[in-house]
Amino acid sequence: MNEQVSRAEEKRRKSAPFFDPGDLFVSARLLAGAGYLYYLTTTFEEPSALLGDNVGPADFPRLVIYFIAILAVILPFESHLQPQRWQKIWEGRQHPVAVITWLTIGFLVVTSLIAPVLGTIITMFLVSLLLPLLWGERRLVLVITFAVIFTLAVTWVFNIILKVFFEPGVFGVTAKFIPFL
Repeated sequence: MNEQVSRAEEKRRKSAPFFDPGDLFVSARLLAGAGYLYYLTTTFEEPSALLGDNVGPADFPRLVIYFIAILAVILPFESHLQPQRWQKIWEGRQHPVAVITWLTIGFLVVTSLIAPVLGTIITMFLVSLLLPLLWGERRLVLVITFAVIFTLAVTWVFNIILKVFFEPGVFGVTAKFIPFL
């Protein structure tokens, strides 16, 4: 039985290409985008020396960019990293992108455009409230509870612990409006 499994595994491994051309194209675009974003982080202002030698404003974005770049480099070789799943992955790519994916992208683009107007706290609450509803969650009490707790927790961590204050937007909503924060 194990001999049959190993033969089937070997056959799958041989049928998978060394790298997928579509993945190579996506990887190249991701790396180009990561390079551009990294360049943008070099234009950030350096904090005053009075603030000490803490994490600078460019450090976290660069960490995310490094992670994206590493994943982009690995992506074209996915067929060899997961040969047992390659056939299923390839079959899944033959289907068009689901409508909910496009709706989510549209929702997040619109949200990112109105975020400076609404402010960070209101935007975070609306995203954590409306995104689960868009995805089909119908337990309204659960979604509202999640949105409130998530928004309060993130606001508490950033404003109270890390002392990073959110953009208030036109409504001026900041952590000062939440009495126990």
